[in-house]
Amino acid sequence: IKLVANLDEVGLTMLQLLQLVDTSFERMEDQKESAVNAEGFAVDFLRRRGPEDKVAYSISGKEGDVFPVPAENSQKFLKSPPYEQVVIGGDGSMARMRTVDPGIFVDFKRWLAKLDTREPIKCRRDQRQADAVERLLREGRLVSSVRQ
Repeated sequence: IKLVANLDEVGLTMLQLLQLVDTSFERMEDQKESAVNAEGFAVDFLRRRGPEDKVAYSISGKEGDVFPVPAENSQKFLKSPPYEQVVIGGDGSMARMRTVDPGIFVDFKRWLAKLDTREPIKCRRDQRQADAVERLLREGRLVSSVRQ
């Protein structure tokens, strides 16, 4: 909510914010919840699912912005403990990334991959993402507070 309010104050959309980092980001017209750059790196935007949550809307309320999709089972993310990891950019700069615990991410992606109502291409992507993070956990390159 703070991010959207701040974007509104400076007159930016979420897509424009991504374009400040990489000008090649564009909204995917067939999946308006996603933006992808020239190298194929995609960012998906999710939101909590409410009881009457069927209407899509842009994150900023402006035309051409991304449309976050309601995420089933999103309470798993909301109730999870915060997870922070230091990340290092290609230029050597460091930042602290706050995200969902990798164990919760793996469980959520495996659950998504098994949904009968989900598009097969997304199920395969979800499974690959879960496998990749699971491999990092097994190798000790990531640590989960909910998995040992």
